[in-house]
Amino acid sequence: MISTAVFDLETSDLNADSGIILCAVIQSSTRKTPIVIRTDDTNLNWKKGLRGDDSATVKKVQEALADHDVLCAHNGTRFDLPFLRTRALKWGIPRLPDIKVVDPLSIAWRKFRLKSNRLGNLSDYVGVKDKKTPLDMSLWMEAVLNGSREAMDAIVEHCVADVKVLAGVLKFVKPFIRVLDERGSAL
Repeated sequence: MISTAVFDLETSDLNADSGIILCAVIQSSTRKTPIVIRTDDTNLNWKKGLRGDDSATVKKVQEALADHDVLCAHNGTRFDLPFLRTRALKWGIPRLPDIKVVDPLSIAWRKFRLKSNRLGNLSDYVGVKDKKTPLDMSLWMEAVLNGSREAMDAIVEHCVADVKVLAGVLKFVKPFIRVLDERGSAL
């Protein structure tokens, strides 16, 4: 049986050379509960104010993803996976093996004509019951700059919600996947 992992990253910046992975949520087809990886837990110096080291998070995320045949991430081919690869490169961590990727954003660009291909818009359009949570950038600042556990909890909650929504969207875009090759879905 083919195993899939629906995942999302939350990062401190949109560029991996100036940001870190704050958390990752991975919903595996082989588990009932999602895997949650938080840098405030994996970085032993986080509470001391040394928050730039996400190496343990990167390693754990790659290990969790490597166990799957197919990955699914919204904008995963242009953001999540390149960000993860760049952070792994920074820490000298061996690269994630090539894994087939389903990217609903790529599918939406190529197959639909919506006013927005954002995950929230796509999920609302197809009627996914789970909803995205609002994005409050002050939480990211509070987590990174002040090490707030409450802010990180909210970021993780946001990431979990995104993965639930993404799993719902995946059911609707699957029929539009013609081929999975080394570039990902819908190409």
